Amino acid sequence: MIKSATLIHLALPFVVGFLVYLLPKGYRLICVGVLSVSLSFPLYLILNDSSVFLTLKNNFGVTLYLDATTGYFLLTNSLVTLATLIYCWQEGRSVFFYSQLMILFASVNGAFLSYDFITFYVAIEVLSIAAFLLITYNRNSHSIWIGLRYLFVSNVSMLFYLIGAVLVYKANHSFSFQGLANSPPEAIALILLGLTVKGGVFVSGLWLPLTHASVETPLSALLSGIVVKAGVFPLIRLASLGEDLEVIIRFIALAAVYLGGIQIIWAKDIKRLLALSTLSQLGYIIASPKVAGFYALSHGLAKAALFLTTGKLPSRNLKELWQTGINRHLWWVMTVSSLSLMGIPPLAGFVAKTLTFQQLLPWQSLPLTLATLFTVIAFAKILVIPHKEEKTGIHLNHWLAFSLLTVVTIISGFVIPSAYTLDKVVKSLIPTATGLMVSLSLRGKEIQLPTSWENLENLLGMMSLTLIGLFWMALS
Repeated sequence: MIKSATLIHLALPFVVGFLVYLLPKGYRLICVGVLSVSLSFPLYLILNDSSVFLTLKNNFGVTLYLDATTGYFLLTNSLVTLATLIYCWQEGRSVFFYSQLMILFASVNGAFLSYDFITFYVAIEVLSIAAFLLITYNRNSHSIWIGLRYLFVSNVSMLFYLIGAVLVYKANHSFSFQGLANSPPEAIALILLGLTVKGGVFVSGLWLPLTHASVETPLSALLSGIVVKAGVFPLIRLASLGEDLEVIIRFIALAAVYLGGIQIIWAKDIKRLLALSTLSQLGYIIASPKVAGFYALSHGLAKAALFLTTGKLPSRNLKELWQTGINRHLWWVMTVSSLSLMGIPPLAGFVAKTLTFQQLLPWQSLPLTLATLFTVIAFAKILVIPHKEEKTGIHLNHWLAFSLLTVVTIISGFVIPSAYTLDKVVKSLIPTATGLMVSLSLRGKEIQLPTSWENLENLLGMMSLTLIGLFWMALS
């Protein structure tokens, strides 16, 4: 039964993605129906809390792995995609947009379910094509350049990944993830490089801020909410294969948290702030692999809600927003999501950070505790935006999308009661209070950080440096 349900969950969105062209009047309802039904499968995996391997053929075939962590990532994909579709309901988008949206949804599911390097590669390449077509949907010169930049970096990184996969097969006669533990250091370095680039982690992910900040609002929500998580998900699987691999991945996580965290303090554009925050938050997701699923869910919900609200703001410039103010209802959505990312109870982000910090290694605890200040300082800039009563042209479907993500963020904060002990609540509030005080002291002070390392030619150089560093860590 579980095998049939898995195959249906994988195949149905692909089928719908191609068949919607035959139903030009009801395609949106069909997509909403499929996404709504898709919520049941990840909920079953989470509640059942068991693990299942599925091998569809043999060592050369498809290997899938299902557990509660998979369920959380699949649930994030369903909720974010559903909210994005609802958000776009009244925007007059063509059937092509919804077709690619469903294909993107299906390919992300495939990446989350994969447990061998070739199946994952196929899923991630389909994902890249669908993401590229959605990024370039407007067909203007800027969107085409951003899409080509994304596709080029992605394809180069996956070439390294493929070479690593071949080396894994040479050592184990299998493409299974488990073979990486018995593979030569160069295989480990090449595969980790491909995954960190695709997932937007540390310097390998410096393509991420410009891409996520430049694309349309719904695409920003999708890219930050779910797409980059498809790239980091195998890192969570690989961390369980051995202590050495786990240490490398945890170190990469710490570096990613600081690279993105330092930059968000000085961000002036709200979409760039959110994009840089994703660069940092991805580090938290892989910092504690055992509880990565819930953190991915809490981050995906909050970040998608924040990106979707930016599409309805009068400006992207924070200074202008501080002067003009925003719609009161939008302010509440942004406040709940920001507080969740800051780890304030009783929201999903608090539970996620509590679970994460319980699973940290001793050498991670202090640096990651200090790094929470970056998030607080950055999102305090959103909390101080004034709000006002005003009539705006925000459609009902936009409010439904905001409400879906916000309500689940609130409800998810109560699903693990063990997180609410006095010491855990106090531990979460102390860094928050410290961060707010630091934020007030930094008000009005500006530092212009360089962005030249995000240029395309420098991104390739960063890949080379990262590969050298990964090879050195794998070798040692």
